[in-house]
Amino acid sequence: MKLRQGPVFNEAPPEEVVDFLRHRKIEASRLPADHVCVTVEGEELFLRVMNGRTREYPVRESFFLKLLKWGSLPPAGIRRLSAETIAGILNDLLLSITSGDVTIRTENGEAVTITSRHYSELSDLDVIQTALPIGISGITRTDFFLRIYGTIHTQTDIKPGDTCGFGFNILNSETGFRALSAYHYILRYICSNGAVVRLEGQEGRIHYRHPGGYLRRFLEEQLQPLEETRENVVASVRRSADAATPSERDPVYARLRALIGGRTFQGLLNTLPEKPSLFSMVNIITAHARGLDPGQRLQLESLAGELLMRQNRTDLSPVFAHPLIRKRGAPERTLV
Repeated sequence: MKLRQGPVFNEAPPEEVVDFLRHRKIEASRLPADHVCVTVEGEELFLRVMNGRTREYPVRESFFLKLLKWGSLPPAGIRRLSAETIAGILNDLLLSITSGDVTIRTENGEAVTITSRHYSELSDLDVIQTALPIGISGITRTDFFLRIYGTIHTQTDIKPGDTCGFGFNILNSETGFRALSAYHYILRYICSNGAVVRLEGQEGRIHYRHPGGYLRRFLEEQLQPLEETRENVVASVRRSADAATPSERDPVYARLRALIGGRTFQGLLNTLPEKPSLFSMVNIITAHARGLDPGQRLQLESLAGELLMRQNRTDLSPVFAHPLIRKRGAPERTLV
């Protein structure tokens, strides 16, 4: 099975992304789900839309995954099936939608997502325009999400000669994969590693059942608290330089293994110094994240930010006794 992929921007200049967004061709068709079906040509899936006239659009991966998400089906297992079988499953999912009309969204002639009649839209262009007055240093964008890197105005040494910059990230998704949210962002200058920090109470808003204009107002309201809470984040990162790594019982290890694989994670742990701090552990995680695709990178950098903000937990054990970190010269083993 072959699925189309939309353009990917990775920390691109704002004007480059804005130019694409302004010139792309977007169409949205609202119609009953049974007026839509998936067909197969060779190994490629096409979406047939029957709304007064019949049109066909190549299916992007984002549309495929969004429809599977609607039906709570696992993508990994479905991908192993033949294109004809996959098309049949997707058509069954479309026929099972009984919640009213759906909206089929296309971008440059390709099916990019399907949303319900309760979907609350906020375009990536609107989000960028909201953030521009306070500064944007770069933008990552895929079919799945938008990530804005705000201009960094606060810099401080975590340790002598080890400077970090503190700014913000704004996240959005036109296709319904992520909530609209604004979080702290930490950039370590010595290695360009980054971490995303969500403080308690910093909740996003999913694109569902909101009145017109609400999401943009919500975003504007979220940016000011980031300024007001930045010093708390700076203080937490400083403390992490002297904090121990999590104990072996901490569920963070299972989450890290799930994201990057047990063998890879063990290899990262084995590169730590003899008595590492939480800060050094976060840095090996975020260094690895830089080589991943934008979605995986965001997940790993968000988990790293989570670690930075919980270094004062009482279940953190002394680092030198940590059983998950291999002693120098000991045989390598995979986390279980």
